[in-house]
Amino acid sequence: MIMLRRCKLCMKNIKDIALNIIKDKYAKDFQYSLGEDVFEHCNRTCNIALQIAEVYGFNLQQKIDLAAGALLHDIGKSYVNQDVLNKAKKLTQDDRTLIECHPQYGFWVLKQLDFNRTVVDIVYHHHERLDGSGYPQKLRGHKIDILTQIVSVADVYEALTADRVYHKKRSKEEALKIMKSDKGLNQVAVDILTECC
Repeated sequence: MIMLRRCKLCMKNIKDIALNIIKDKYAKDFQYSLGEDVFEHCNRTCNIALQIAEVYGFNLQQKIDLAAGALLHDIGKSYVNQDVLNKAKKLTQDDRTLIECHPQYGFWVLKQLDFNRTVVDIVYHHHERLDGSGYPQKLRGHKIDILTQIVSVADVYEALTADRVYHKKRSKEEALKIMKSDKGLNQVAVDILTECC
């Protein structure tokens, strides 16, 4: 129990450091620019990613980069029409194309703000998949950094287990079953998620 408390405190400290870096570089009110729903999604994604990262045994800088990348992974959505993001009906191909631009928008924003390459790569590649089925660059396997792979797993899990206007939340078991059948996701990270969440 003491170890669990220490671990949670350590994750909170890492997240606080990442938030301070974001606030220093990103002059706008970070939460306001993302919107409440996206901010909460990014916050929960960060918590999940840090739990997975704890098992991997990354160093402090890697954990800070992971936290910053997870907190910012959807920053590009602030440049996508909110009506499209919150659309309850099936997305058109044009809608999907707009949404799929958000990693590129996030990349541009963070490059201008001089974030380190690891954080920028997490934001740019969080929708890439190991089997090449992701976007925006259709990267495969080892070309996707391990920290990005972890944020991708956390992002998918959080999206599946949260209510959205376009779908009801799924149970933890349902979400993990879906994720275990997805060969685009890092299955070691999915297994760790199964154990820790």
